[in-house]
Amino acid sequence: MTATEGKSRTASEMLAAYDWLALHVQHVCQH
Repeated sequence: MTATEGKSRTASEMLAAYDWLALHVQHVCQH
């Protein structure tokens, strides 16, 4: 695995975590 692939994968995981977090924040705000 190249360094670029590792960086890209970490970024994707961070984005996925951010999306998950945003969804939960939205859900809490709606209540």
